[in-house]
Amino acid sequence: MCVDWSFVTGLGGVGVIVASPENDILKYGVQLQFPTTNNEAEYETIFTGLRIAKALGVKNLKLRTNSKLIVRQITSEYEAKEERMKRYLKLTNQLVDYFDDIRFKQIPRENNSIVDEVSKLALTEDALEKLELYMEIQKIPSREGLQAFLV
Repeated sequence: MCVDWSFVTGLGGVGVIVASPENDILKYGVQLQFPTTNNEAEYETIFTGLRIAKALGVKNLKLRTNSKLIVRQITSEYEAKEERMKRYLKLTNQLVDYFDDIRFKQIPRENNSIVDEVSKLALTEDALEKLELYMEIQKIPSREGLQAFLV
């Protein structure tokens, strides 16, 4: 699984690509319709990927992202200091516990170009009509709906 995000004035776009061992591909985009920082958008992206993997019944997961900070917070190499980041980390770790085996890998941005295209597509006005992309619109940050996602 690869995840990434993009931003244009007032909107963030999350892109997730899930590839099965048989090389079946699922492209998923989310429009973030709330103010967000870069790091919050990175957490939204990873959380979306984990949420999709769980919904698909995946138990072993390799998740690739270009966010060094977030990967290191999730793997406890770095500490989340701000309260909002702590809430995102808690939410993410609760989902991580679902998986039997999960590995996070930070990759260079240039190696994440296909999922970057998905995140940019999620920002377009006609994204909901694109046949090659599953889409959702998210109006509040995941950290504010903590319990709703974990039920």
